[in-house]
Amino acid sequence: MSSIVKGLKLIVVNALWVICSLPIFTIGASSCAACYVCLKLLNDEEGNIVTWFFKSFKENFKQGTIMWLFIAPAFYAVTLCWGIFRGDDAELFGKLFCLVYMLIFAFSTIFTFPVMAHYHNTIKQFVRNSFILSLQYMTKSFIAVLLAAAILILWSLNLTTLIAGLFFMPGLLFFVMSFFANPVFKQLDNKSKKAATDNIIV
Repeated sequence: MSSIVKGLKLIVVNALWVICSLPIFTIGASSCAACYVCLKLLNDEEGNIVTWFFKSFKENFKQGTIMWLFIAPAFYAVTLCWGIFRGDDAELFGKLFCLVYMLIFAFSTIFTFPVMAHYHNTIKQFVRNSFILSLQYMTKSFIAVLLAAAILILWSLNLTTLIAGLFFMPGLLFFVMSFFANPVFKQLDNKSKKAATDNIIV
């Protein structure tokens, strides 16, 4: 699949995410679905992206919604911390606290929706596994966090970028998350298959 075709399909994914996120509380399920499709595109799988999207949206609706209820207020706190961190009024301790909080949030959530899109588990295990993966694959996580942060900062520069960004920024964000998560998933899946094969041989 060519990069141009993937880019065009990513625009469709973006549009589906925006439409399905309009009720706000469905953002979690929409994000899982977007990552699910991005993972499919990265692996050059053949299929209908609309069908893929709504399949994942339906399967992850409950867990995605619950996860979003936790992430949303935490992300709002990140926006407050970002304002404090950039400001001149806060003391050094306050800025350090905000920086640490933002980093913990970023590394805790960078793989959350890709993990939910790829695996079946409980909410507690999703949170735990996402954070553990981000620490185990620190380099990939760090680059993904930097790129995701850059996308969000550019998207929120002003009202114009906020509105214009709706047409491509969400899709780009989930593609970045999935791009760095995909090789991790492949490595883990290969280990699981090898372990299962070894058990059968034994």
